[in-house]
Amino acid sequence: MTTELSTGCVTVRSFPLREIVLPDIPRAVRRSGFDPGEMKLVARGAVEETEGGSMFRIRHWRQLYEIKGAPKSPGGEIEITAQVATSDRRTVLRIVAP
Repeated sequence: MTTELSTGCVTVRSFPLREIVLPDIPRAVRRSGFDPGEMKLVARGAVEETEGGSMFRIRHWRQLYEIKGAPKSPGGEIEITAQVATSDRRTVLRIVAP
């Protein structure tokens, strides 16, 4: 995880076999004295279509996250850069330029 003080952005890079709960990250960063204005995620994984829409599963993780702007049926793994919006009930990934 990196923090950019000038822009207020936290960037999270996923690591295999170390699953974290994305909504916990802003709270952890705040405890360290930094108030993140934005959080981005860089991860490899797969887009899965569900009744509720497109979901993204980070490689080696169990949790699915709602994703907006993902390629339709890309087949196999992709790498994404996404803005992360979290709330107590929902986490949404929005694809952005790397």
